[in-house]
Amino acid sequence: MSTPRFDPNVHLIDLKGKKYLPVAARLAWLREQHPEAMIVTTLLERSDTFALFQALVSVEGHGSATGHGSETKADFGDFIEKAETKAVGRAIAMLGYGTLHALELDEGGSVADAPVAVMAKQPVDPELELARAALVEAMKAESWTMPRVLETAGWVWPHVKAKADLGTLTAVQLGRLTEVITGESVIHLDTRGTRRIMPAPVNLTNDPEKSPAMR
Repeated sequence: MSTPRFDPNVHLIDLKGKKYLPVAARLAWLREQHPEAMIVTTLLERSDTFALFQALVSVEGHGSATGHGSETKADFGDFIEKAETKAVGRAIAMLGYGTLHALELDEGGSVADAPVAVMAKQPVDPELELARAALVEAMKAESWTMPRVLETAGWVWPHVKAKADLGTLTAVQLGRLTEVITGESVIHLDTRGTRRIMPAPVNLTNDPEKSPAMR
């Protein structure tokens, strides 16, 4: 008698009206078909409040995929484990296991085995997407951690306290935040004590230490 093949439909759960296949089920499905599959996770960034993982899933002769997952302590207590789960789940889904029921692939990575509310999908704003991509690239280039970005953004926009709050910023605001990260602009207090992002002062001394990134 042959062993029954894995049926992903049995493991689908309802998540705010949408079918979702948990990461554990995707992993079991992958292992059932390819027990030799290799999964390698790498902790790319970690602080007391933020973690970013990369997961590489490869099946010899069938391809490989890479996924990334991040999480903040403010959003999830076991944020390190949650970030790793997200990364693995995305990588497996990109190999075709549960792809149609992996909501994080079209919801900005907001779901990974946590029955939380999923926001309605919004139309893509090309300008906003470019601004977000530029911010991520600036963070990588300047080695800024997420906590540092949140602290800096919170100086100007007090409501920004967690990673999710960055999603409330406009393309223009994200662009100004990116300029602060790259040193093109600085934060200073105006005459009324309001914090504003202004162009960085010209460094006539050629001494980087005399051209502060923030006032």
